[in-house]
Amino acid sequence: MKIAYLGPRGTFSEEAATRYFKDADELLPKDSIPDVLESVHSGEVDKCIVPIENSIAGTINLSVDGLLVYRLFIEADIIFPVSLNLIGTKDSRAADIKNVLSIPPALDQCRDYIRKKGFAYDRVDSTATAAQVVKEKKQAGFSGNLIGVGCRHLWAEGD
Repeated sequence: MKIAYLGPRGTFSEEAATRYFKDADELLPKDSIPDVLESVHSGEVDKCIVPIENSIAGTINLSVDGLLVYRLFIEADIIFPVSLNLIGTKDSRAADIKNVLSIPPALDQCRDYIRKKGFAYDRVDSTATAAQVVKEKKQAGFSGNLIGVGCRHLWAEGD
């Protein structure tokens, strides 16, 4: 069975897919929630996993709208705690971080902290993408990002 999820590797969606679809033959990362849903609709994959709701940020509208557009149905739900981390490049210090990158639900979950620290913020498509962007900048103090525990090892210096 082929399963699509919101990529790249290291996202909460990959973690959920790994937990739920233990017998999957292949997990395929997609660039966006609509791409994940469209891959089921087109027959490229058998099933997919997308976020539907965040306890703080609320409904993930792209997922709900996509279910309607592609006439897909929810088979099951997975509930698991999410832990976010603020990380930066190897030489950055927390005091130097000025800008934070992450997905809207993660930014919403950490809005009080972001406001308290006076960080500017930008949105990206996934927490793992945020980690990749910060790593590619390679500028100490350029930015930090809010990511899940599962993707810290994917973007460590030297990988």
